Amino acid sequence: MNKTAKRVLSVFLSVLLAFAALPVTAFAADGDTAPDYEYDLQIYCDGVRVDENGDSSETLLHVEENHQKQLTVKYKGEDSIPSGSHVVWSSPTPYLVYVDQNGVITGRDSSKGAIMRVWVAENIETLWLIGPGLADSIYDWMDENDIDGMDAEGILDMMQMILGPILGEDSANGLYNSLMNTLNSMNVEIRAELVSDETGEVIAYNSTHVVCDKSTSATADLIPNGTYITNHNEIPATVEVGYEMDLQAITTPLRLNMGVNWEVTQKSWIGDVASDIATVDENNHITFNKPGTVTIKATPSTQGLYDKLSSTIENAVNTGQSMGDAIGWMLENIFGMSVGADVIDLLLKMLDGMVQAGDSVENIIATISDWILKYSINDSVTVTVVDQINVTGFEIVGDTERLNRYGGTRQLTLTNVEPAGAVITPEEITWASSNEDFAVIDDTGLMTIRGADDYHTLFTERPFEVSATVNGVTVTRAASVMAGNDREPTDLVVNGPTGMLQKNQSYTFDYEIFPICLVDEGSGIFEQDYNNIDLGLMIDGEVVYGDNITDGVLQITTSTIDAPNRSRIGTFTINTVGGGDTTLYVRSHSEVGDPVGPFEWGTHLVKEIPISVYQEATGISIDQGESLEVEVNTTLGVGSGSAQLSATVTPDDATNKGVTWSSDNSKVSVDANGLVSIKNQLLHSPITATITATSQDDPALTDSVTVTFLKAYVHASGVTLNASDVTLGGVGATYKLTATVNPSDAANQAVTWESSNPSVVTVSDDGTLTAVAMGDATITVKTVDGGYTATCAVKVRADKTVLQAVLDRVAEADLNEDEFDLVSWAAFEAALDTANRVNNNEFASQQIVDDAAGALETAFAALNAYEELTDASIVPLNSGDELSGEVIYHKTPWYQTWTSQTVELTVQVNDGAKIAKVEWQLANWSVDEPEGNIESVSGNNATIRPTFGVGPRSIWVQAVVTDVYGKSVTSDPVKVRFYNWDWQK
Repeated sequence: MNKTAKRVLSVFLSVLLAFAALPVTAFAADGDTAPDYEYDLQIYCDGVRVDENGDSSETLLHVEENHQKQLTVKYKGEDSIPSGSHVVWSSPTPYLVYVDQNGVITGRDSSKGAIMRVWVAENIETLWLIGPGLADSIYDWMDENDIDGMDAEGILDMMQMILGPILGEDSANGLYNSLMNTLNSMNVEIRAELVSDETGEVIAYNSTHVVCDKSTSATADLIPNGTYITNHNEIPATVEVGYEMDLQAITTPLRLNMGVNWEVTQKSWIGDVASDIATVDENNHITFNKPGTVTIKATPSTQGLYDKLSSTIENAVNTGQSMGDAIGWMLENIFGMSVGADVIDLLLKMLDGMVQAGDSVENIIATISDWILKYSINDSVTVTVVDQINVTGFEIVGDTERLNRYGGTRQLTLTNVEPAGAVITPEEITWASSNEDFAVIDDTGLMTIRGADDYHTLFTERPFEVSATVNGVTVTRAASVMAGNDREPTDLVVNGPTGMLQKNQSYTFDYEIFPICLVDEGSGIFEQDYNNIDLGLMIDGEVVYGDNITDGVLQITTSTIDAPNRSRIGTFTINTVGGGDTTLYVRSHSEVGDPVGPFEWGTHLVKEIPISVYQEATGISIDQGESLEVEVNTTLGVGSGSAQLSATVTPDDATNKGVTWSSDNSKVSVDANGLVSIKNQLLHSPITATITATSQDDPALTDSVTVTFLKAYVHASGVTLNASDVTLGGVGATYKLTATVNPSDAANQAVTWESSNPSVVTVSDDGTLTAVAMGDATITVKTVDGGYTATCAVKVRADKTVLQAVLDRVAEADLNEDEFDLVSWAAFEAALDTANRVNNNEFASQQIVDDAAGALETAFAALNAYEELTDASIVPLNSGDELSGEVIYHKTPWYQTWTSQTVELTVQVNDGAKIAKVEWQLANWSVDEPEGNIESVSGNNATIRPTFGVGPRSIWVQAVVTDVYGKSVTSDPVKVRFYNWDWQK
């Protein structure tokens, strides 16, 4: 429970303690005895008299939560009551024990937590200084523990442990006994009154006390039994538009910690509908917005019930019960008392249908929640809202008696407004003091104490009155101020010229210091200047009081302070020496007295007086510059458009910064705020106007801008590059970036290029990159229209393909040092070490990389650890193709075309040689007159396809083979012959 809820609960349950602790005779007036007719009315339950004066008065009546008992009355021993009268039943706390007008009592809440919170609020929270903090600690302990599940002894022991070390044994024991009495007398007074039908007079009354016991039902900690508006009686039946108040309600039992939902409805032809005549915010604060009649209803939180039902049903289903069985069990246990079996059966059938139809658990539980809440006891109040309620009375609240002679302030407010529901705004209140020499009250009700008119008699009260007037109704309140202060100022009033002052002028102000009995300057024992003033200005961020000082706007001198006959009333003069806004500080020359109100020891009374001295404008400039183009969307060449202009008037502190706008073209308008526009104009050609801004302070100050309205075109909205990162293989390497401007139909496709590091990579106007040195750079392309950009990260690195290949071959050779002479091996190891270091150096130059690869290749070759490439020949891959001498024959069926045929070729090399690459080329006369083509190359293989022609086709080819060590051998040429018949070979 939050702190606000705790305080609300404390206030509205406090009645319970009063009723629980006092005997019924306590309701009689002081000095009176209960009238005889009090006992003429007797209360019975199940034939047993249970009222305070009956035979069973020593035994409290008990009722279980959600259970009921019937109370009846007898009048003077008779079962019937006198004709022309009726019985009125009441309960001060219906959220604990409720009674209807038939005398049926219903148990609602047995929560010890509710009573505990009342007791803490009344007995702990009110302790001086430590009370609020100690109460919060106890509330936290209560929130963390199941108070309702603890017996009284356990609660008392824990409270003694908490309070003892803090308050001491005696104080703690006193509170311990108080709490024990409270817990042992948790009862509610149910009152019966016999009332005359005609006059409403109470003929007789009596009461009984009822204790609510916790329900033994399995659902006692699950389902709420009602919601009650605890400040129901404080809500006026009629209120004025604008009336506001806090609504307070609780859902019982309180141990469920279930919230309250508020609804505001009004009557309509279709029934009750939601209304905005009044609104309730998240803090339960209601505001009445407009005339009408509304019903304010408090109900249990649907979400809180939904969560509890979900948990209960889920637990039941987890134990093996079906959904229908779980729901049925729960409803029968919950509503066995108040809902007929036929109603439960009907709901169960409906829910069973939902289960069979496969409805979600959420929908089923929501249905149950809504249904259960209909059978809860909800509370409501109807309020009529009217435009105005005339105030007939009110009270002034505030500290007005024996006011401190050293001054200070007190806040006065109005309360107990009559009739209830009337609204008083601060603007409607006129405050007044009968003696403004003693105290003065401002429009907000803040009273400033000025002191008495007599300083000779200490501790003497000087009376006066304060008053408030609302709509012709005046209420007064007695007030008094203590005498005896003739040396410490309490208030300072300064009056003088208002409005805009002019430069190079002198202005006189009046001042008055209170109290009126301050010692005159130069008199008295101490000969102090008690009733004088000092003048100050803010200079370099600090308030300076002195003579002949200036802040550039004002100049002040103490010689202008004039108080005739050393009076507390005087004048002073200021001189305006510049334009602008500043603050004049006027303070009491002597310090204030006791620290009362806003004052502190060692401080002065200070009045801050804002001063404005006229500062003329000296310049004006249009913020958009000398020219502005405005693009306009058109339809059939006609369009409308606008642009906002603004102007800056200098200096910054110029008093009048007003600007007047004008246009020299009737087709172009400009309003008082600088909005320049055209409307429904033909824009086959641009429309231009000169817009002039003129200073209102000095019409000689002007500035102009040329505004051109033209037909809109498609603008660039972005740009992209064909690559986001590129690596260039060594100095001199190039790469072309391509920029694409979006949208594709943008009118201006132009871009600019820039390199962040031209010493590494340069970029030309067409996006061509050229590597200049090893390193990194970022290339940025920017659209001319709109300035949109895209970037590409570029690295310049040496091509290490050959070096890596040599390193790989060395690794594959798996050399053994013992198999080589010492000199050759040493040279090889040195070359290998260098090659590895160069390969690991990201920024090694191409020359260094090539040198390292060559050196390692030479050293490796010197070891004679590999087979040199010496021979290469061309052979067919497919067995169907015949190799004969220097010719490869491919027979083509007579019904197929030459171009549909291919021959797959490869190369053979001497044993041990390792091929790095094969380059295929045409040879002999086929170079100039080919009858076929090398169609494709894959790895070491090539595909030969003849061209269209008459008769057999022949193609000469040869291969240049390079091994992994860089040695190349060219094969002998072979002729590939495509034929149909053997005789064509």
